[in-house]
Amino acid sequence: MRLANITIINHKSLQNVSIPLAEDSYTTLIGLNDAGKSTILKSIELFLSEGKNLPQITETSKISSVSNTPIEKEAFENVFTNLNLPAPEYNQQSIYILGEFNVEHVLTVEEIDTLNPSEHLQHILNGKSIGDSIYILKSLSSTGEYFALCNDSLGDDEGPRQLWNQRQNDLKALQSTLGIDDSSIPNQNRRGGLKNIERITAIYESMTVEPMWVRYDFKKDREFFPVFQYLDWDISIEQLQNLITTALGPAIDQSRRDIQAEVNQKQDDINKVANDKLSELFAKYSDHLPTSITGLSALNTP
Repeated sequence: MRLANITIINHKSLQNVSIPLAEDSYTTLIGLNDAGKSTILKSIELFLSEGKNLPQITETSKISSVSNTPIEKEAFENVFTNLNLPAPEYNQQSIYILGEFNVEHVLTVEEIDTLNPSEHLQHILNGKSIGDSIYILKSLSSTGEYFALCNDSLGDDEGPRQLWNQRQNDLKALQSTLGIDDSSIPNQNRRGGLKNIERITAIYESMTVEPMWVRYDFKKDREFFPVFQYLDWDISIEQLQNLITTALGPAIDQSRRDIQAEVNQKQDDINKVANDKLSELFAKYSDHLPTSITGLSALNTP
């Protein structure tokens, strides 16, 4: 996913700032000292680093990261209304960072099996095409919480159902209540039993759903989002090493996957040659073999 736009609310001097980020170009920040350039970069780091929270106020440091003049509730809600999004609950003592991400690639069934995105992210991406947007919100007071905009319905407790957090037995029970038979649910990989996400999709399709903000475990899907680190002159050797590892990690992982795919293909090719030869030998000498031997084949082992 590509970060296409970031909106920062109540972070120091940034009461309400929206920054579009170019796809194949640079975004340049120009301004006077204390205009908020560094705060924008630190906001992006706060947003994209699931372990990052606001500095704690201590006896020696009583400066709050929350703006001294936070925006009013109406202005906060207008930010989301102007984006055609529902407004989440608002607390003037919190910082809000909203990220709009563009879908760059639609995951195949095989990629889902390999990369293992959370069922929540799979639900968010359901029906999305390349170029479509998804929205993630981080709310920060002393700690940070992530929320994702997705289609959901309200349960008996008037809260979001969040079916991706339900056990399979609970999903099956809800299925039964709604009269949804397993035979009517598409099995995407056409092997094995139905996955929870397939049941979840079928259940939601039978309900009236609406877009709402729901808590999101960003850490589970960290690899599907961009990596960003704010560096200044105080960077440590450990931070630099972590940066290098983070930058090189995806390239190394992709190289490993490419090598493994090539090995698997070579193994398949070798097995085919071996089996073709064994078939020839069996056809030639089958009259001289015990009747209990009905064929010869090479074992396909890793």
